Amino acid sequence: MSLLCGLRWIDANDFITFVLRSENRPDPYTLHNPAIAARVPNKPALSSLAFIACGTIASFRQADLWYDREYWLVQLFMPKLLFETRMLNATESVDRVWGIAGLMGQTLQKALAPVVDYSEQGRSEYWRTYHQFSLKTLVEAKSFAPLTLVGSVKSSNHQLPSWCLDLAGEPLTLLHLDFKWNVSTVYGYAGYADFQYEDDHEIKAAARALAITSHPHISISTAENDRILLTRGFVIDTIAEVVDDPRLVGQTDYCYKGTWLDWTTANPIHAAVLAFYNRVGQLARRLDTACTEDEMPMEFIICMITDWRVTAEVQQIYQDAWRCINDGGYEYFQGLEDDNRRRKAWEATRNLIRITGHSFFATKEGRLGIATPGCRAGDRVCCFYGGMNLYVLREGEDQGDLMIARKDERRFIGVAFINGLMEQSDRDDARLEDDEIFRIR
Repeated sequence: MSLLCGLRWIDANDFITFVLRSENRPDPYTLHNPAIAARVPNKPALSSLAFIACGTIASFRQADLWYDREYWLVQLFMPKLLFETRMLNATESVDRVWGIAGLMGQTLQKALAPVVDYSEQGRSEYWRTYHQFSLKTLVEAKSFAPLTLVGSVKSSNHQLPSWCLDLAGEPLTLLHLDFKWNVSTVYGYAGYADFQYEDDHEIKAAARALAITSHPHISISTAENDRILLTRGFVIDTIAEVVDDPRLVGQTDYCYKGTWLDWTTANPIHAAVLAFYNRVGQLARRLDTACTEDEMPMEFIICMITDWRVTAEVQQIYQDAWRCINDGGYEYFQGLEDDNRRRKAWEATRNLIRITGHSFFATKEGRLGIATPGCRAGDRVCCFYGGMNLYVLREGEDQGDLMIARKDERRFIGVAFINGLMEQSDRDDARLEDDEIFRIR
């Protein structure tokens, strides 16, 4: 396969390798940023179509390594594809889901095709397509992938159930809790290949995922005209304390476009980020009393990376990253004489910026976690059979603008990661209550 541009051409495989190798370099030679994208009229302002395309093609090739290619196209790649289409200047809101439908397996394509409505009414009431898209993916594909997508800064329509994706508004955060902990680090997924344990082979990683996604208790259905999501699972823990900052939610420009010039306390958003991380560090040290004030708690780092497959070296790497995002950070970064240390510090610095807007929390059982925005004390952390994330549900009648008809109904708040609870066997050991069918409106 070749890529053509005027009279020039390049082998597609070589080009994909060239682009992706540049992604995690501190001095990338391919610039997938607004300055480049802006040269092409009517193209996305926040990312490069070429970069997205290269990453997508590479990811789909990796899908052949899994036992069920069609399932993993949904499970691993749908969230990323949906997030990227959200950032494009789509003519119609319906385009944001229809644009990726053709990349799914044939079974799901057949289920999705009839529900994408391009009629005049369908385009104006596009949330109905979002509802049906979420429904078909959950029920037909038995995948919780749509729940991974973060909500919108301003929800476009309150008629949507809490478990439905809404791609019409600006995202609350970048996509982060996307199952990377169950993808082998031999692929360098998410740029953390330097941190992993040596024994994390692709077969071992796939076995962890398979124990969750092939569980015999998976049950996903709907009720009340598809407004209620019914799924089997159990409660693992309860959120006791949350560290968040509303000012950091929706700051995608800061995450995408930020440079060394923005990573200074003269920038109020960046100053708020530093204050936020200081608060999270204090919370993590309270949970880990053996950690000194001069150390960055390992649980804090694991939550930021959302991956426990790291060595002790990661603490030094994130200490460097912390210095990099404080005042004088650029000079500190340039002063790192070892090229390998500088590269790792750059990867960690990018991650600190990328996760801006997420919430950290402590549970009643003394665990530290990270979640998409919106959780609060009293919310329940749950396991859904078949779901690789943990899921935050809110109980009771105080549900804001969402009409709750029954006391046993919950509202879906978001997804979460807690170290030590991301494997099925660990979740089974940590359960607080018996299995139940969650009714999520």
